[in-house]
Amino acid sequence: MKSSVEYVYKVRSGKEDAVNNIDSLKNIMKLKKLLACMMASAMVAVCMVPGNVSFAAEAGTMTAAKAETKTGIGAGTLEHVAGVFEGQEINSEYSFLNSADNTDEMLARPRMECRFYIPDVGINVALFNVTGMTYAEKQPYGDAEDSGTWQQSKNMVVLGDHAYEGFIVLKDVVVGETLCYVQRGTDVIPYLCAAKGMGINTTKALLDENGNSLTALTGYSLLSYCCADSYGENIHYALWVPAE
Repeated sequence: MKSSVEYVYKVRSGKEDAVNNIDSLKNIMKLKKLLACMMASAMVAVCMVPGNVSFAAEAGTMTAAKAETKTGIGAGTLEHVAGVFEGQEINSEYSFLNSADNTDEMLARPRMECRFYIPDVGINVALFNVTGMTYAEKQPYGDAEDSGTWQQSKNMVVLGDHAYEGFIVLKDVVVGETLCYVQRGTDVIPYLCAAKGMGINTTKALLDENGNSLTALTGYSLLSYCCADSYGENIHYALWVPAE
């Protein structure tokens, strides 16, 4: 049975689209420079913070919270957070990145696979490899702040996070236009949205509107999804292909 997802009828240059709609984010660089100065002057106080802290970066700002208030999955340290932004220049084409090189962050946060961005809709989250884990084992990675799941399936990689943690905007991506980016270290790989829709999460499988397995589809590289309601059964999803 044919799925009712929207398919791409045109191909765009990844480099051309990568800089579209990013002008509004140029102030990020100014804010990051200011943050670096503030962090440098506050380093004396860093050693007084008990335990680890979890962090999230959005629109060039950063907040820190005690790890005890979260699951502690993927928690970093303030020392690491301060170091991410200092002395690094970000390619203007990718001005939405937290840093030009996120290697230190990945090393500091066990099982972190990459950082995932969809700048057009404001998604910016660290993803953790949960391949082979049970449903219960995966859940804390989705529940933690600045933390989503990365799971390798037979035909594609499945990316998930909660709607209330920002992934609800997946419903706003535009087929054939919206780009997402996967960052590992200094490597940034763009993907183009090739299809989107609403489906069902049975906890054992992700299905499209017609009950077909989304992960059984071929020709796609990434599948991102989130819950579409408070019951956690219906989902918004988007399928992605390499943009270049």
